[in-house]
Amino acid sequence: MDRELCTSLKDAIQIMKKVMVLPSDLEYKEVLLWVVHTYMRGYLPDDVCLYLAFDGPKSSGKTVATRCATFLAHNGKMVAGTTTAALKRLCDSQATLGIDLVDTHANNDENLETVLRVGNCWNVKAPLCDKVKGKIEVIEANIGGPKVFNFRGEIDDALRSRCLVVGMTSSKSIDVIVNTLFYQE
Repeated sequence: MDRELCTSLKDAIQIMKKVMVLPSDLEYKEVLLWVVHTYMRGYLPDDVCLYLAFDGPKSSGKTVATRCATFLAHNGKMVAGTTTAALKRLCDSQATLGIDLVDTHANNDENLETVLRVGNCWNVKAPLCDKVKGKIEVIEANIGGPKVFNFRGEIDDALRSRCLVVGMTSSKSIDVIVNTLFYQE
């Protein structure tokens, strides 16, 4: 997809509408405000740090929305089935993490659950556990900072309270489906 000139909020929303379907312009604005806040480390108080979450049924475009928000965010990186060492490097680099299907992955990954549970401030360090030659080794990582993820169904109430949640519905928009095929990060 050719890069388009974006000179206004209206332009930004029109570009986003080509690859994701959100309920109203308000949700597009929420996503864009979340993106802007990812560039504000050092300017905002430590506890002013939000997660962005896309909730919706199968085929609602949650993964694409997560990828788009991650792409637009400061130092955005998608995480999928990562090792403890890789997760530590991403966190220490102050990457904005994008996580697909958090309700599935976080339940199976203790470190990812830790990152989400306590990483909702800009500068937070927490221990991550790594198995090295059968022994558990604890390494400290800077897990603080904004994150974006998606889920289907329910997530922990405490995690939900740290999020700006955008509800999505199933979309069969042929234009969006075709545009998504050509979407490149």
